[in-house]
Parts: sequence; structure tokens; C-alpha cells
Amino acid sequence: MSLVSILTQFTYFAVTLLIFTESGIPFGFFFPGDSLLLTAGILADKGIFNIYILMVSCIIAAILGNMAGYYLGKKWGRGLFERKSNFVFNPRNLKKTEDFYNKYGDRAILLARFIPIIRTFTPILAGIANMRYSKFLLFTIVSAIAWVGILVSAGYFLITLVPNIDQYITLIVIGIIVLSVLPIAYKMIKK
Repeated sequence: MSLVSILTQFTYFAVTLLIFTESGIPFGFFFPGDSLLLTAGILADKGIFNIYILMVSCIIAAILGNMAGYYLGKKWGRGLFERKSNFVFNPRNLKKTEDFYNKYGDRAILLARFIPIIRTFTPILAGIANMRYSKFLLFTIVSAIAWVGILVSAGYFLITLVPNIDQYITLIVIGIIVLSVLPIAYKMIKK
């Protein structure tokens, strides 16, 4: 195996590990999933990644990350709310979370995939709320395919539309972060 081949294989692993972690492991909330997928799409156009392997591995990582988050929430999260009552972890908030996921769980799973930080904690809360697993899994799969497909494809095809886009990658990443946080900021300011 050549050094390039080894580095490419490691890079696939690194990208999928970051996507997995950001999709449902509590400490993964600070990973840059959106910009990572867009950048990976650009690198796929340059031949560093195979676009199909990249998409499939990232979709699988996003699904498995959500499933891990759901499991963590179901296994250990409920105990935080059922024990001693405090401002955040109390039975009233558990009931509100259950009601929310019973009513809006499908939309929450689908839309949260496109919002940084929220995408990490949504599957955990779904597990805590005992969201029906079949419904959770269906919307996890749909959201993972949409999220990875849109961002990787955007990076892959954007390079053809904008020559030398790799020179502007920092600005693009900042733009994605701003666009991702804008709806949350708007809602917070509105309230």
C-alpha cells in the first residue's frame, strides 16, 4: 500500500468518526459536521475521496451516531430526570420532553440534523422521551441521507461552478456556521 492510500483510508475513518460523534455523542456537539461534509465534497471532486464511498460511509456514521445517542438517552438519561429535582433535571421537564417528542419527534429528528449542536442532543432527548424507536429510526435514516447528500453534493458540484473555491473554504465554512445558527438566534431574539 502506498502512503497516499494509507492516508486516504485514515481520512475516511476520521471523517466518519467525526460525523458519528457529532450525531449523538454528548461531547461531539462542537465538531463541525456541516463544514466537514462540504469540505469532504470539495476534496472528492479533487480525487482525494471517492464520492460514493464518502457518502455511504458518512450516512452510515450519521445513522449510527443517532442510534448511539438514542441508546444513551434511553439507558442513562431518564435517571437524571427521575432522581432529585433541580432546575433542569426534574420530572416536569421529563414530561414536557415526552409530550414534545410524542407530538413533534419526527420533525425534530429531521430538522435538527441541519442545526449544529441541536443535532447532537436531539437523539439523546428522543431516547430520554421514549420516542417510538421505529419512528425515530425512519426519520434518522431520512435525515442522514438528506444531510450528507446535500452537503457533500454541494461541495462536490460547487467547485465546478466556482473556480478555485478551495481558496475561499474558510469563508464558506464561516458562512455555513452563520446560516446554521441564524434560525436559532432569530427565535431567541423573537422570544
